[in-house]
Amino acid sequence: YKEFINKEVGKLAELSPLMLRKLRMLSVVSLAETEKLIPYSTLQAELGLETVREVEDLIIEGISSGIMNGKLDQKNSRFEVDFVIGRDIKQSDFPGIMGVLNSWCATCDSMLSSIESQVEKLNEDKAIKTQ
Repeated sequence: YKEFINKEVGKLAELSPLMLRKLRMLSVVSLAETEKLIPYSTLQAELGLETVREVEDLIIEGISSGIMNGKLDQKNSRFEVDFVIGRDIKQSDFPGIMGVLNSWCATCDSMLSSIESQVEKLNEDKAIKTQ
C-alpha cells in the first residue's frame, strides 16, 4: 500500500475503495510474513489508516475471510500473527524450496526402498513356509 501511495500521482490508475482495502489487506500479509507481533502504530503508518478502529476492522475482515489468523491485543496495541496466506514466491526463495523438495524426495526414496526390502523378506518367508 505504502509503495503504491508513494508513486507519482498520475502514473498509476485510480483505485476504488474496495481495491484499496484489498491492497491494504495484502500489505498486512506482507508485514506478517516477517513480523509476528505487529504494533498498531506500524500498521497505521504502513496502511495510511487514521484510527486503531480502522486497523482492527481490517484485521477482523482478514481473519473472517481466512487470509490471516491471529489475535488482536488491545492491551499492548498490537496484532499477534498466527498465520497468513502465502504471497508471490521470490527468486531468492527458490534454493530453499528446492532444498526442502530434494530432502522430501530423498525421504520418499528411502521409504520406498525400505518397503520393497520388507516385501521381499515377506515373500521369502511365505515361500519357505509353503514348501
